[in-house]
Amino acid sequence: MTSLRVYAEIPIFEVFERKFLETTCTLYETEGRHLSQSLEVPVYLRHVKKRLEEETSRVDYYLDFTTRKPLLAVTERCLISDHMESFINKGLDEMLLENKCDDLSLMYNMVSRTKHGLIILKNVFASYVKKVGKALVMDVNRDKTLVADLLAMKKQLDNVVDRLTAGLPVDLFETVKHAGYFSPEQLLLPHRRYCFERNEKFIQAEKDSFDYFINTRPNKPAELVAKFMDSKLRSGNKGATEEEMENLMDEVIVLFRFIQGKDVFEAFYKKDLAKRLLLGRSASVDAEKSMLSKLKQGVILILITNIAASFVVLASKNYQKFSFTECGAAFTTRLEGMFKDMEVSKDLGVSFKQYMEHGDPDRILKHSANQIEFNVNVLTMGHWPTYEYMEVAIPPNLAEYQEHFQNFYFSKHSGRKLQWQHSLAQLLLRAQFNVVKELQVTMFQALVLLLFNEKLEWTFEEIQLATKIEKNELERTMQSLACGKLRVLKKIPRGKDIKDNDQFVFNPECNEKLYRIRISQVQMKETAVERAQTEEEIFQDRQYQIDAAIVRIMKTRKSLAHQLLISELFNQLRFPVKPVDLKKRIESLIEREYMCRDKDDSNVYNYLA
Repeated sequence: MTSLRVYAEIPIFEVFERKFLETTCTLYETEGRHLSQSLEVPVYLRHVKKRLEEETSRVDYYLDFTTRKPLLAVTERCLISDHMESFINKGLDEMLLENKCDDLSLMYNMVSRTKHGLIILKNVFASYVKKVGKALVMDVNRDKTLVADLLAMKKQLDNVVDRLTAGLPVDLFETVKHAGYFSPEQLLLPHRRYCFERNEKFIQAEKDSFDYFINTRPNKPAELVAKFMDSKLRSGNKGATEEEMENLMDEVIVLFRFIQGKDVFEAFYKKDLAKRLLLGRSASVDAEKSMLSKLKQGVILILITNIAASFVVLASKNYQKFSFTECGAAFTTRLEGMFKDMEVSKDLGVSFKQYMEHGDPDRILKHSANQIEFNVNVLTMGHWPTYEYMEVAIPPNLAEYQEHFQNFYFSKHSGRKLQWQHSLAQLLLRAQFNVVKELQVTMFQALVLLLFNEKLEWTFEEIQLATKIEKNELERTMQSLACGKLRVLKKIPRGKDIKDNDQFVFNPECNEKLYRIRISQVQMKETAVERAQTEEEIFQDRQYQIDAAIVRIMKTRKSLAHQLLISELFNQLRFPVKPVDLKKRIESLIEREYMCRDKDDSNVYNYLA
């Protein structure tokens, strides 16, 4: 090394070094052109890595250390920089698709040696994420699995960008782990490697790409995320541990944050939550609490009560619609209100039972004779989804209980109005088949079945006249009773289509082993009409929010040009909106005299106090 140092200081070494670098450049230019085209990208990258190691070793053994930098620069330019865009575009997609973490790590390390390599790699990476993600989101045939597919995609990309690719070799890791000296985390810590080395720019590129493609299809991803969580919270995500469920919810919340227009998520999530609470469908109280806590950094008590006869009424109070701007307290206020209503309803139930057992002797006598367990959930209209009111013919004994409850409730809350929502009610009926069974049914199913205490054969038209159930709803109800798995009624003629003259006869045979049987509640499944109603509610709520934002801005600014107002609205509104929609709301407010056009400049608006 001393002799090399001496030679390096002789002027002739400069001549040698220049010629040496030129020859190296010529060699690698030719090799790079040939191999970058003929080899697979991972093979080519391993070849480049080998060449860099060889040149480094060559300098260490035969040349002065001052030659290292220019020699490696020539090698990197000829083998990496000159072909970088080509092999990134050629190989990155396949590596990501097949999750080749070692190859991705190698590509990152190679291109990071060049000036603009990471910028090119990041841009191609972002393009891949957008392309694959958009294809998933826009494919309507994959709607049923979209959320699961996006979660898998996010997890895989996180592993590339922000998580481990390898630790200790497997055999060594297992040996040391079983020895019990270190935890798995301690074992991995000194040996962690990342494909993209947790580069913040790549992490941000992934986030920006998800934010882009998830919102290329307005509203649908938000709806599907809500439905996905409903399926997990309703079924309890069978087979998953509590920890796995928590991790799943964390992953879903990450997707949720990318979604613009979180009001769509809220609308569908709220409707599904209402069904879970009112029908006792939620499989895990802890999971419900945890999900709400993740939507809002707080905890709310969830109460689900199993009841024998459950009725729902909407309590009307003066309330004002409000909008939310992000995931947080305002977003979950209405959801919290739903849980609060369930809690208050339980306390009301205890008080009502005491009310029925004390006081008026006639009331006490009738209550003792009927022995009906009567529970009511009182729902605040501003918190719950909007339900269509339907007047039906309630049996006298149940109608009497409703009247008692109303008297009891108004004695505590004067000035309020109660509206009975029979479509949400559940009853537990005892039925005499060849054996005695208990049937858990909806109010509509119960009204139909109770008719068969009067006579054993009814036509559809007669049932409709007796129950006053709306025709479409009654058709679904009859299908659930006569065409489902458990056929409490026999339909004549057979078939699922219901006609006015179809006859229904009580079926005394029941082969179900269970004593208590839940009859499929067809009308509680989301229909196209119900979905359309939800979408209409979202649309109307957005109109209110746009109007409120316009008035708020104009009240503050007093006078504002059209483009500036549009710009302010884009900044304030938290859901996708088109300029033409904003213009319509502006015109509506002008017609209602909240604002007016300036007399001298029609492109300027003035606020009217």
